[in-house]
Amino acid sequence: MWAYDAPGGRRYELFACVRCGLEFWDPRTEDRSFYEAEHSGGYDRFHSGVLVERPAHDEFLARPSPSGPARLLDIGCGNGSFIRRAQQRGYEVWGIDFDRRSVDAARNAFGLDNVFVLSVDGLREKFSDTQFDVITCFEVLEHLPDPVGFLRNVAGLLKRDGTFAGSVPNAEREFASFDRHVEAHDMPPHHFTWWSPRSLGRLLETSGFGPERMAGVGALTLPEYVRHIRTYVLLAPLLRALRSRTGQASGGPAEPPQPTRRSVPVRVGRAACLTAAVPLALGTYRSHNRSGKTLYFEASLQRPSS
Repeated sequence: MWAYDAPGGRRYELFACVRCGLEFWDPRTEDRSFYEAEHSGGYDRFHSGVLVERPAHDEFLARPSPSGPARLLDIGCGNGSFIRRAQQRGYEVWGIDFDRRSVDAARNAFGLDNVFVLSVDGLREKFSDTQFDVITCFEVLEHLPDPVGFLRNVAGLLKRDGTFAGSVPNAEREFASFDRHVEAHDMPPHHFTWWSPRSLGRLLETSGFGPERMAGVGALTLPEYVRHIRTYVLLAPLLRALRSRTGQASGGPAEPPQPTRRSVPVRVGRAACLTAAVPLALGTYRSHNRSGKTLYFEASLQRPSS
């Protein structure tokens, strides 16, 4: 069991399901103000109306365009970057998010109308007769305290022959164990769960969905791979050693210290690590960089057996 003290002082403990291997943190208490306050990297882009594209978005939009009317709901729509593109492909798009600043950006920057600051429950109450041909949720499940309850609510909004698609960070991606020790973006209270293909498939099946496709997408580019080799394989142990020598606590993930005029060992270490990282990365890039940073999935509601 791994204990992690998050910024602010709350302690979380990591557990694993013996049946599916899902790793999850406890307690799982959602703090919606966390996202509006931009404590997590990237939310400033949502709030400013910058177009945010993800590999999983491209994966879904590679599907054939709808041949007739098709209503799509994106849960956790952010500033509407994805549904704006889906609208251009012929979908009638809807979006919900609990981050009011992102929803405002969706309306003001992209001119989207059917976007609301609502939960799935709130949407069902406000639009009780509305169902959707497609429901998507990209990088959402890992934030939720109750993924099973969430998927059951999704099933109530989806047409019987509809498609449910989305993505989660891939727990089996290259360097996952390294980046969690250096950065906090995959830790609570940002992410409560770590999903593998096995655990995600189990979640879908137990929630009434039949997985139709699952794939790792968004493999690291070569420059990204070089940076990861330098940072996580070579530099991180050096920084941990320096912190331990200076008595700095290292109870959880933290950003590496930025070089200053006084941090000569850090600057020298960074340069040496970059020099060593290039040949190491070139030698391992094709063989090790296969899993994809993100798990993309498509599923449909399971039909009751006759």
